Amino acid sequence: MKPQEIEKLKQLDIQGVNGTVQSVLMNPNINQASYPEVLYYLLSKVLEEKGYLERVNNRMTNTLLANKLIRELNECLELEEKL
Repeated sequence: MKPQEIEKLKQLDIQGVNGTVQSVLMNPNINQASYPEVLYYLLSKVLEEKGYLERVNNRMTNTLLANKLIRELNECLELEEKL
């Protein structure tokens, strides 16, 4: 990758706290990778993480529904939005 492409990637994680982006930036072979390859890798990881979060959310929602707590959660979320 070219230096300007690496800088673009750094802009995705200005605070340096995203593990996926940082793993790419810290890779010693980053200069040998092409920009499209790196973007594809990042996109695939983001989609994996999204899928994981959706599964966790569904399990948590089902647990709340089973314990009849979903209404309480929704009320808390409504209050939080008003703050």
